[in-house]
Amino acid sequence: MEEAFANKSEIISNGSSLFPDVIEDTTCRKEERQILESVNLLLNGKPSSNYYVYGPSGSGKTAICMHVIKHALERTKNIVCVYINCWSYCSSLSIYAKIAEELGEPVSRRGRAVDEIFDGIALLMKKERRPVLLLLDEIDGLVCKGDTQILHNIASAGAQGVRFGVVATSEDLGALAKLGSIKDALGFRRLSVRGHTKEELVGLLRVKAGKGLVQGSYDDAVIDEIAGIGMEHNGNAHIALEVLRSAAINAESKGKSRIDFSDIESSFHFTGGHNAEEAIIRNILTNGEMISTEFYCAFSHQLPRTKRQIRNYLHALQAKGLIEMETVMQGRRPKHTLIRLREG
Repeated sequence: MEEAFANKSEIISNGSSLFPDVIEDTTCRKEERQILESVNLLLNGKPSSNYYVYGPSGSGKTAICMHVIKHALERTKNIVCVYINCWSYCSSLSIYAKIAEELGEPVSRRGRAVDEIFDGIALLMKKERRPVLLLLDEIDGLVCKGDTQILHNIASAGAQGVRFGVVATSEDLGALAKLGSIKDALGFRRLSVRGHTKEELVGLLRVKAGKGLVQGSYDDAVIDEIAGIGMEHNGNAHIALEVLRSAAINAESKGKSRIDFSDIESSFHFTGGHNAEEAIIRNILTNGEMISTEFYCAFSHQLPRTKRQIRNYLHALQAKGLIEMETVMQGRRPKHTLIRLREG
């Protein structure tokens, strides 16, 4: 037992540092500087622009959002910065509750109309003279749910003397087009973010490996090889970081003290051109259809997500025509849901 425990710490020193959810990018990119200029206007009480940041998965969109928040809070505490992942918070009501919480005035959602909660937030912002910088990461989740009331309210909030700044991210322009007239009311400025360069991926992998792996358990050749895999997927840092984590787990499970190329090759089977979540879903369903409960378990073992998040990913892929979900009935009650890849 003691020997098995020792093997588990041979390579991975801090497993949580290896997850690719948040890319620890320390560089200030040109897209970030453009947004910061607008945030400075917001902080000074002047009209500012809203941004729609789009680019491939793993290109650093979330990292840009985090840097913008950090900059704003370094400038002044008289601003409320609210980060929202729209797959987790996919309704106007849930986002209002998060904003109210950050304002220090949690609201009860029971028995209250959505617009009533927003009006309360607006009054509080006006009273305290505090603007809100809202980061809507993966806005596709909100659009997929079909609840964009919050965007309509924000667009008209200026008439109440309330100042919002909005930065939305997505992998493409499809979600923006689905916003219809509201995208014009908010005046979104489009910012395209490219995938990472090989040099940037090497830097990110070194930072993650330095925090999560035992010193001496990897070398520059391993880092370079994994960065190359990221480049094969449009500079996707999420995929590169997941390969690093999986390779470390593989090596450790074999009782090794160092990661080698064989651990990288067997770490994960990615499908080119797709984001990490989509690649996982495709990989799981390659062997045939699955009951939803079994699928959720298989997915979460590869990437930690809540059941709601996984379900949202599935609905998005179903909308794109990539998978099929069939409800199997038992009498007049749903028994379970079957998930399968769509033929062709």
